[in-house]
Amino acid sequence: MQTATQKSPKWLTKYRFAKALAEVGLTVDERDAKRIAQFAEDFDPAKTYPQNWWDLKFKHKRIKKIITFAFARSLAYTIPTVEAIADIGILSKGKTVHEYMAGSGYWAFLMKSWGVTVNASDIMDENYAFHHFKPFVPLQNIDMIEAIPSPNEVVMVAWIPHLLEPINFLKRMVPKQKLIHIADLETCAGPKLFKYLSEHFRLFHQRDLYSYGKSQMKFYEKV
Repeated sequence: MQTATQKSPKWLTKYRFAKALAEVGLTVDERDAKRIAQFAEDFDPAKTYPQNWWDLKFKHKRIKKIITFAFARSLAYTIPTVEAIADIGILSKGKTVHEYMAGSGYWAFLMKSWGVTVNASDIMDENYAFHHFKPFVPLQNIDMIEAIPSPNEVVMVAWIPHLLEPINFLKRMVPKQKLIHIADLETCAGPKLFKYLSEHFRLFHQRDLYSYGKSQMKFYEKV
C-alpha cells in the first residue's frame, strides 16, 4: 500500500512539464492548453494513480499525445499505475527489485513509496537522458550491458531504441530468476530480443500501459 512518507515534488513536475513541452515545440489551441493546465493541477507525481484515472485524462487523443510526450521527456517513458506497482510488489515478495536503465528514477521512487525494496541504476554519462534533472532517487552508475545481476534480485528493465539488444545480460541471469520487462512494442529492442525471451523465459503475466507509443509490462521467469 502506498505510504505518505515521501515529500511531494509537485512543484518540480510543473517545471519539468513546462520545459518538456517547450523543448518539443508542440503547439496547442486554447482548449487544449486549458486541459493540460488542469492536468498539471490535478497530477501529483508523488502519488500513483489507477488505470481508470489515466483513461479519463486521456479521453482526448491530442491530450494523450502531448502529455505522454512530455511525460517521457521529464518523468518516465511509460506511465506507472496503481495496478502496475501493485503487480511489482506482489512479484518481488520481499526481494530487492533492481531497476536497470532507471532513467529519472521515477518508477523506483513510486515503488519505494509502496514499500518495495529497490536499487536503481543507469549509465551516468553525457548521454544520460535525464541529465538536466535531478533523479527522483539516487542512481548507481551501472552499464546494464556489462552488469552481472545478483541471483537474489528481481531484474527490472526498460529498453529504448538506441540501445544494443541486451541478450548477453539476460544470459547472465540464473534459472527461476524473475524479470520485469517494460517496452514500447513499436520501437524498443528488436525481434532477436523477443525471440530470446520466448525461448529462455516463461511469460506468466503482462499489463498494458500508457506511453507515447504502445507499451506493455511483462513478467518473466528464466527457465
